[in-house]
Amino acid sequence: MGSPPAAPARSNPLDLILLALLLGLVLALPLVPNGALGTLATYDMCRALQGMMLLAAACLAWVRREPTHCNLGLCILLSVLAWLSCSTAAVPVIAWRDAVWTAALLLLVPTLGRLLRDAKIRGHLLFAIVVGQFAYVLLASAMLMYGLLVEHLIAPWHGFPGFENPRFFNHSQTLTIPLLLAFSLRPQAARPVRHLAAVAVVLHVFLIGVFLARATVVGLVIAVVIVAFTLREQRLLKTMLIHAALGAAVYVIGCKLLPLWLDIPEMPIFRDPNERGSIEARLYLWQIAVQNLREHPWLGVGPMHFAHQVNGEAAHPHNVYLQIASEYGLPFALIAIAAVLMWLRRRFRLLRQDAGAEDTLLAMGCLTAIVSALIDGLFSGNFVMPISQTWMVLCAALLMALQAPRADQTGVELPAWLARIPSGCVALGLIVNLALMAGELSQPEVHLGTGHSLRPEGNNPRFWLDGWF
Repeated sequence: MGSPPAAPARSNPLDLILLALLLGLVLALPLVPNGALGTLATYDMCRALQGMMLLAAACLAWVRREPTHCNLGLCILLSVLAWLSCSTAAVPVIAWRDAVWTAALLLLVPTLGRLLRDAKIRGHLLFAIVVGQFAYVLLASAMLMYGLLVEHLIAPWHGFPGFENPRFFNHSQTLTIPLLLAFSLRPQAARPVRHLAAVAVVLHVFLIGVFLARATVVGLVIAVVIVAFTLREQRLLKTMLIHAALGAAVYVIGCKLLPLWLDIPEMPIFRDPNERGSIEARLYLWQIAVQNLREHPWLGVGPMHFAHQVNGEAAHPHNVYLQIASEYGLPFALIAIAAVLMWLRRRFRLLRQDAGAEDTLLAMGCLTAIVSALIDGLFSGNFVMPISQTWMVLCAALLMALQAPRADQTGVELPAWLARIPSGCVALGLIVNLALMAGELSQPEVHLGTGHSLRPEGNNPRFWLDGWF
């Protein structure tokens, strides 16, 4: 991938804080047993930790004095449209909070990307990811099989570690599987660590079978095919097919043959019998989003405002593109989608130029993960969940680090004073956000705002696990 420049000469304590919060969010918190945080849901703790991580990143972007390139006109246009959407929303404070959070996630990509240019930091981070992912899928698989084979539980996923709903875990699988696959092929990595990554992928596939994660499968399959044939590099595709077959074999043996041999009930399909049919539910939510778009085509109903009217199904429409269009307006959505497509086009072009270079496969894994998440976003809520959001940012940042410095040299170079304005505004917005979050976390039922929750029954996640406001 060329030779990324060395790390900045001056280290900053914020570097370590940012990395520690990042690893704590995506690797440590999922290992926490459900109920270990008392009445606080793991999902809500993830959101709080994510906020601290984003604040550290915004402060780091503020103090860094490196050349910054961007498409200034595009950024100003999107900012103005977002500002108008927030200002005209029914509850502007909530809209502004969501917009600041989204801006902070976007700011985290180049900030983390610059940090990961350091090969040593990048190597340590990848090692931690492999070990952490292996530990998690091993724990989750062992708990599921113990519940099925020893305790004879019909639905052993009720004790699934770290996630209130295994679907939240499926969202992150869309990103972690391509990353682990690519690492398993990384020649400069130690063989035992590559083997851990390979085993983790097999167990991931096993868990996909257990939870019938259809959107995850669709995203992964389409993404790996697109990347493989566009870049004319099929090692990642072949490796995925092998590991998918092994994972499917583990599922058949563990969840079908062993129960048959032991004469116990096999694990049923993961589906709540009282849940509305998956396709019917999505069509219902998409109709609501389309109706919002028809009524507010230019500026949308406002960021987060799909969750303003309780619909009895979900606080997000399970389609990120309809969500953006209905909440921010059609002009914002079309411009944002075009910007993402242009960014992807540049990533593909740089990867074709670097074919055969060191870490090309790792960059391909990151790109596959991003494309997979974009496809998964057509059918799921992966773009609103804190852990899957953070995995997306991590994969994008790692890809930009591997393609540095060329990946950053698009648009105009901003003066230092101008480049610091966005990070300063985001940092101030996050401080206000975190202050409001502290009050919300102290409520008996954590939700946006104060007073009683609007939730009719159960939890529908959006910002918090109880997503309504």
